[in-house]
Amino acid sequence: MSVIIYDGDCGICQRLLNFVLHRSRSNPTALVNQNLAQFSELTFIPQKLAKEQVLWIENEKIYAGSQAIAEVFKTMPAFWRLLGFVINLPGLRSVSQMIYLQIGRKRHKISELLYGKACEIPKQDKKRKDKYDTL
Repeated sequence: MSVIIYDGDCGICQRLLNFVLHRSRSNPTALVNQNLAQFSELTFIPQKLAKEQVLWIENEKIYAGSQAIAEVFKTMPAFWRLLGFVINLPGLRSVSQMIYLQIGRKRHKISELLYGKACEIPKQDKKRKDKYDTL
């Protein structure tokens, strides 16, 4: 089972999620918007971490931030899969996490500048509601 926990109010997060859902070879079994009230009931998820970074949970292992993005990229075709491995190379992992955190701190402002208001359900959820459990 794999789960993506994302910020549903962040346009960057939503765009990334739509991008992944259209290209991933093994789509996640659950998409969790960390802004919904039910999210706090999921006690196995580090709540503070999930509020600050995207999480990818697979086989009971939790990946956060740039490492989560790298693991998600590894489920995608050629170029993206390679990028997932590159992001996790020694030395690049800490640099990619630093960049991720800088963007993450300003994600709502960046989202607004790039995409306008960002309050939508990822498009793939609407089309394939039967395939995903969403909260």
